[in-house]
This record gives sequence, C-alpha cells and structure tokens, in this order.
Amino acid sequence: MALANFFDKISLGAAQRIKNYDRSSFENKLLATRLAIVYSDNAVQTNEGKFALDLAVRILARLYPNIQFVDHSSDGYGSTITKELKATSFRINPVLNVNEVEAPDITLVIGSVDDRQVGGQCFFTGSSGWKATFSTQSSMNCADTQNPFGAAASVCIAAANIFRFLFAEELGHPSLDREVCFSVFSQQINAINKEEPALPADITLGFTLVGTGAIGNSILWCLLQLPTLKGFLNLIDDQEVSLTNLQRYALMEQEHVRKSKVVELEKMFTRFPNLTVNPFLNKWQEIIATLRPNDLELMAVALDSKEQRLLIQSTLPKKIINAWTSQQDIGVSRHFNFAENVCLACLYIPKQKQKSESVKIAESLKLPEELVRNYIANSIMVDEGFIFMVAKSLSIPVDQLRSLIGKPVQVFYSEGICGERIIRSSSASGHQDLEVPLAHESFLAGILAAAEIIIESAQLRLNKIEPLTKINLLMPLHNFLKEDEEKNLQARCICTEPIFVKRFKTKWSL
Repeated sequence: MALANFFDKISLGAAQRIKNYDRSSFENKLLATRLAIVYSDNAVQTNEGKFALDLAVRILARLYPNIQFVDHSSDGYGSTITKELKATSFRINPVLNVNEVEAPDITLVIGSVDDRQVGGQCFFTGSSGWKATFSTQSSMNCADTQNPFGAAASVCIAAANIFRFLFAEELGHPSLDREVCFSVFSQQINAINKEEPALPADITLGFTLVGTGAIGNSILWCLLQLPTLKGFLNLIDDQEVSLTNLQRYALMEQEHVRKSKVVELEKMFTRFPNLTVNPFLNKWQEIIATLRPNDLELMAVALDSKEQRLLIQSTLPKKIINAWTSQQDIGVSRHFNFAENVCLACLYIPKQKQKSESVKIAESLKLPEELVRNYIANSIMVDEGFIFMVAKSLSIPVDQLRSLIGKPVQVFYSEGICGERIIRSSSASGHQDLEVPLAHESFLAGILAAAEIIIESAQLRLNKIEPLTKINLLMPLHNFLKEDEEKNLQARCICTEPIFVKRFKTKWSL
C-alpha cells in the first residue's frame, strides 16, 4: 500500500484548498482511509452505469491508495467488469491496495443496490441522460442510454462530496449535498421532470481543441464514450505527458509518460473510422495561420494561461467554448457571437498590471529575470548550466533536475515547481502562481465543455442560455450556477472595437 508516484502534485493541489495545510496529516488520513466502490446489476448492465464505473476509477485511483471493488451483480458479467476496473486502476497507480477484507470507511455506490449491502459513510450516484443524480440517503438508478454526461457529472459530484467529508475538519466543515439532480444540459439543479433532447445516435464533429491537458483529457474521455462519431477533430498541444500530469489527466496512465499528448490521444480514437483526428505537435500560435476556415468555426479552449486566451480570441474564431479551473470555482463559458455578446477576451482582460511569464519564473527559481527571458525568447532548452544555477539558488540536489534537461523553460517550471522535484526539496515559493486543481474539478470542467461541444455541434439547444456557468465543488450545488455577462466596455475589449468587429463579420460573411 502506497501513495501514487505523482502524489507531490496532488499534495500541492490540496495545499491550495486547505488552510494551514500539513502534508504529513494529509498523507496519513489518506493512507488510513478505506474506500469502496459498490455496484450491482443496474450498474454493470447499463451504459450509464458503465460510464460511471470507468470514470470513478479514473478519478479515485489517483488520490486514494486503498480502494475496494464490491460487485453485487447476479451474473458473471460483473466479474469481468471488476477485472477491467482493477486493471485500469493499476495502470494509473501500480501500488494501489485493493484488499477487500476490512470494512470500508467510505462507500461510493453506483446505480441501484440493496442498501443493506453497503457500509461506512455512503455516497450514492445515478443518472438519466443529461441528468446526474446524487444522494447521501439512498441508492439511485442508472438509465441505459448512450449519453455519458449525466453519469460522468454524478461521479464528479460524488468525488467532491467524498473529499469534503474526509477532510471536513481541514476545510472548515463544509456541508454535503444531501440529494440533488443536476442537468448538464440546462445546468440547473432539481429540474427532474424537465424534458431534454435525446442525444443523437449519429454525431458530426468539426472543432479544434487547443490544449489537451487535464480539461482536454476530460473532454476527450466524454467523446470516447459516444457510440459513433464522424467529421474532424484537431488536437493542438506541443507537450509530452509528464509523470505529474497523471494527477488529473483522465485518459493518461503510467505507460503514457514521456510520450506526446496528442499522438497518444489520437490512437484512442481509431474505433471511429469516419472521424478524422489531426494531431498538431505545435504551439497553437505556430499553426493557427495554416488552419482552414472550417477548423476555426468552433474552437474549444482548455489552456492554463489567461494571456493565451486573450491571444486566441484575437484570431477571431467564429465560436468558442472555454473551460477553466481555479481555486474559487470551475466552469465553462460560451462565446457564439463576437460582435454582439461577451467574448472570451472580456473575461480575461487583467484589471491590474500582470507579471510577465519570465518574471514569474525567475522569481520562483530565484534566478535573474534577464537570464530566464533570454532562454524563453530564444527558445533555448534547459541545459546543464541552467539546472546547476537552479540547484544552487534553491539549495537542492542537481541530480533531481537532470531529467528536465532538454525541455523548454516553461515546461521545466510547470514540472519542477508544480512537480515532485522542487516542491519536495526546497522552500520555493512561486508555485502558487500556478493553479493545481483536484482531479474531480478538472474532470467536471471538461465534462461541461464536452457537453457544450456536442450541444452546439448537433444544435440541440433551442433557447439561449447565459454565457457562463460556475461551480464551486467545495460547497453544495445551488440553482444559481449560470451567470450573465456583458461586454467589457470599461477595459475597451477588442470586441468593442469597430475594426475587430468588421474583420470578424467579413471573415465569417455575417
């Protein structure tokens, strides 16, 4: 029994949510907790139940070191699924403990079960199409549709409640969701009887995904659950999978470390013969001018940087779906009419002067800013001299940094400052500039974005919806998740400039 080999990144994410964080206490609580995933015929015999089981493993196996798989199904099919779930969990965390002898402390119940068959503090999930159902009182049913969105959201809601329950004292005793029905389609709660459109059996995609990190992985996990896909999908990301990425990348496992993100993701879509997946191993700025107009009709943005979002909007895609995570909330924003409605840039125009990328990195690594700026501006890869300077300035062994030689300084920063090397070994203080969400937070942001992509691609939403949805997973869900937003007139956003509006209308023949 041991914590995953990417636990240092998990620890940083927890430290950004828990006041007076103590790593030793956090580790000990996780090591002492036995978590069970319980399921029966309803889960193993329905599509939505199987969606939920797969995602539950992909979330929980990254954080919790002790997981029991408890199958109460009445036929042999459940045992086959249990083997698959265990195999997936070990591909994520090879040292996971699956001992099922001791009674669980916490139980995640997926689908309808006999409530007498569960123990510990129970969290019940179910779903029906777009709707996610959750309860702390009794088991919920999983429907047998081919819509993964309600099932996926229900698991994220459950994972958030499990985290709040286990770390209640450290988080200030937040309330749990008692019983809730959340619609991924309307993004409202407790609209149980509200009619919502069925997911089409045949879905045509045509969009470009910028960023295949945690949110991008979650978007693509959702698409992979759909029965048929056709059209095209562009994947843009120049980075490889690092070990620390496994903390919250839905589709990434130990075997993917040090491999190209987009190349590995492309391989996962081979079962869709009518879908063309185009992997671009580039920064988006390097290839945006080479993309066809229809590549830019719908762009999904899943980047960490506010500055990059501003630049993307300046290229004037026709429609943008944006997803984010932050310490305050996770969410999705919809930008379907640059000329008339709030644009992506409106949300990210800085209210005060921001530190440049080179200044942030230099301060974190305690290096001269001119040196860091030179490496970034001239695309100089991290070399022996660079890691010696970092090791000296932060008083850490140089050998812990050698595996980062040959990477861009920005990657060195994200993997070192936010990874297992520098955080564990020094008192480097700059890492708080980088958000490190918990797995279920990134997963839910991606699920919301994927749903918007499908809704827009299939033109399922007939009525206008507010442009923003924000969810704080450290507190119970409420019915004021959607927010209206006006154009940023005070900061003179580009969408208020006649020259940009004219260029947008000309570009898209509006």
